[in-house]
Parts: sequence; C-alpha cells; structure tokens
Amino acid sequence: MHSSTSFYKRLRLLKKELYFLMVCVQIVILNHKIVSLQKHYKKTNQDNMQSLRHNIRLHLAAEEGVRDMFYDVANKTANQIAKLRRELFGDAVHILTKSAMEDIAENRSICGGNNYGIKGRIDGRTIDSTGEVHEA
Repeated sequence: MHSSTSFYKRLRLLKKELYFLMVCVQIVILNHKIVSLQKHYKKTNQDNMQSLRHNIRLHLAAEEGVRDMFYDVANKTANQIAKLRRELFGDAVHILTKSAMEDIAENRSICGGNNYGIKGRIDGRTIDSTGEVHEA
C-alpha cells in the first residue's frame, strides 16, 4: 500500500515538474517579447510617434498581464513541487520572492529587472524563471 502511494506521488511530482518547466519556458518567451516591446516603445518615444507609441504601450501592458498570470501559476506549481519533494525525499526547494528576483535582476540584468520568478530544484539542478539551469 505504501509503495503504491509513493508511486502515485512520484508520478504526480513528475507531472508537476514538467508542467513547471513548460510554464517557465512561456515566461522566458514573454520576457523576450516584453523586452522587445520596451525597446520599440523607447524608439517610438524618441521619434515622437504618439499614435504608434499608444498601441505599443497597450500591447506591452497586455503582455505583462499575461506574464504575471504565468508567474502566479508557476508560483503555485512550485509550492506543490516543494511539498511533494519534502514528502518523498526530504528535499528543500527554495522559491524566490519578487524582491529577491528584483535584486538578482538589478545585479545581472535579468528579464527587464522588474519581475519575479521561481527557482525550483529538479534532479540536483535548479531552474529559474529565466530558463537558466544551474547544477547543484
């Protein structure tokens, strides 16, 4: 009975980790889009193209809103992964807060410097929301 429960928890953990990775990939894609839109907005601002600037600002706000929704999903999933890993293996998984990611972003210029992310541990590696994989 115990081994079947453990098996199903491991299967659920694997599904959650894969889902987390897919969400992180989407966050990285959105971050690249946002950086591109910010550059485009800055250029239209310099060239005084007000009508185009307004459209870009709206698009930028929409992309940031979608990215924030993905962050919420990633945060919830990371917490579920952390709980399962603690139950199964006694692992410690650290989830970075918004302010911690802002500090990292300021120091390393990650993702525009104004967002937060998740750092999850999978098979001895850590994966953050920028898509970087770090060996433990």
